[in-house]
Amino acid sequence: MKIIYILFAGLCLLSCEKIKIEDVIREVEPDQPSSIHYYYSYKAGEVINAEKLGYASDEFMPGCTYIYGDTLFIANTQNGHFSVELYSLSAHQKLGSLNTWTYNDVMQTFGNYVEAISVANERLYLANISSCIDVFDVHTLKFITRIGNRNWGHGNTQLFHTHAMAIVDDYIIVRMKDGLQVTLQSDVSAEKYQNINYYSRGSLDGFDVNNGFYSHQMAVDTTGLVFLADYGQYGNRKIHVIDTTLIQQGSNITMTTSQTLRLCQNVGTTFFYNL
Repeated sequence: MKIIYILFAGLCLLSCEKIKIEDVIREVEPDQPSSIHYYYSYKAGEVINAEKLGYASDEFMPGCTYIYGDTLFIANTQNGHFSVELYSLSAHQKLGSLNTWTYNDVMQTFGNYVEAISVANERLYLANISSCIDVFDVHTLKFITRIGNRNWGHGNTQLFHTHAMAIVDDYIIVRMKDGLQVTLQSDVSAEKYQNINYYSRGSLDGFDVNNGFYSHQMAVDTTGLVFLADYGQYGNRKIHVIDTTLIQQGSNITMTTSQTLRLCQNVGTTFFYNL
């Protein structure tokens, strides 16, 4: 049996030089031979579902989430019930629901479901699939302004749908239907409602230009790199690495690096490496 383990370790060593053979053997060979198999089951500590949020089962479909302090923001993507739910993590109860607001004394609602949520500089940014980002005061939920005008397109003040969003320093980075677009936080004001120009629009190199409305996610590390999980209509299944130091004013700007997440796969085992 030990010979088999050593052969397995040798295969891993040949195909993934960064894995030490001693580490592989420790992983696959128990300290003492045993025929006992251990099975683990996990029970959720808490379930936040339609009932807990005050909805019927067919009125709630969870989408993206975001944690700010003690508050969990949850997008409700159920057609006819678009909202963002606020939930207290410490009190284990619903705090409220954001589904309507007023602008110029006219009540407004979400034109479609929220695809991404971010908080920066005391502002709550809600990126909507309906080609806009609605901005609220994160404490009072008072509406401040809107980026985009809910009409998809490539005009200076337009968004072409919004599928993912990350905010790094002054940059509001959005994965649109056909690429990346950046708006400056410092340009966002109530006076510029639906009339906020983009700062930078990315090159389409490496992007599916029609992403088929598949979901995307952005994650930011401590160095300013943004990792974009890009699942496109044409099989563009990779993680783009966006370097915020490459962002500059203009269009057709290259924002992504040539770095990729390397994957080493062995017999029955997959190892992931850092960049």
